[in-house]
Amino acid sequence: MFNRRLVRIKVLQMLYAHMSAYADMEENRAEAQGLPFSLGSGVVDANAVARSLLELNRSMQAYIDLQHALLNLLLELRRANVKRIQLQKARYLRGGLEPSENFANCRVLQQYAANDSLRQYTKQRSVGWGEADTLVWQLYGALEKAPFFESYQELKAPTYRDDIAVVATIYDWLLDVEIFQLGDEQLNEPRALHVWALSSSIFYHTDLDPALEDLRDGVEAMREDLAPSEAIIGIAVKEDLRSFAQTLLKRSIELHDGNLRALVPFLRNWDPSRVAFMDLLVLLLGLTEALCFPEIPVAVTINECIELARLFSTKSSPQFVNGVLDATIQKLVQDGVIVKRERNKTWKSR
Repeated sequence: MFNRRLVRIKVLQMLYAHMSAYADMEENRAEAQGLPFSLGSGVVDANAVARSLLELNRSMQAYIDLQHALLNLLLELRRANVKRIQLQKARYLRGGLEPSENFANCRVLQQYAANDSLRQYTKQRSVGWGEADTLVWQLYGALEKAPFFESYQELKAPTYRDDIAVVATIYDWLLDVEIFQLGDEQLNEPRALHVWALSSSIFYHTDLDPALEDLRDGVEAMREDLAPSEAIIGIAVKEDLRSFAQTLLKRSIELHDGNLRALVPFLRNWDPSRVAFMDLLVLLLGLTEALCFPEIPVAVTINECIELARLFSTKSSPQFVNGVLDATIQKLVQDGVIVKRERNKTWKSR
């Protein structure tokens, strides 16, 4: 689930924080060296680079924490459902409607509850929902009224695929569920889970949407014979991805000046004051990836940078990043500065 696209997002966020901290102090140095854009490199401060790398590691682990917290959220919603059923059964004995136990008996959630890895990780990293009981009940109250949930509860004998479908749909629903009241306070952000994310971790708010999407994709691949000893999701970032992230961030900082000079000829027609700071960071990150990772095709690097610009910058940024990065890399390939492995030599400038 933790893939290179997510790594690039994490690196870009850390690069933004690092460069922003040094931008003002580096302005005079940039002007003295003939660089038209002021971006702080921070290379002169090895401690600052080390802190940024440490923060990058924390950010990546926080994503895994968030995913486990969201798995636990589904279990909390199930517990709320069980408690609601107990109340409804009392009414049923007095002549009310018999409550549906479909969600309480959802086999996917039973697998979550029995999973050894999830239980151990929750205990070690404290990613439960003990202090957010009010939010859990408000989310469950909204879930009960959701048409897809009502339809699932009405099924006579839901299959395992039905169980998968309802859990996957809940992850989608959580992306946008609106609860306008939290206790006695009016929410500025109607998406209730995003409010919780903002208050829980500096990393969670930007991670929430991709984490929910990853979990949705993961549950759709669940197996009915999944053993409790098998992890539902990973508990650590794979070493190759961690190495990729650390190298990409460190080298983006270290190669800052040289990469900026390589970009300058293709920025001549752009007013420095009108080029978005984030666009320049995306260009520097993309150029570093093209230089330092010969196994990654140029087309992949450019496409990923276009996506980063679409996610984090202006409406015109994807086209700008595409044109400038493509032209810069093409020139460096022609000059022999960027050398790709044999299988990647089919790339052509667009």
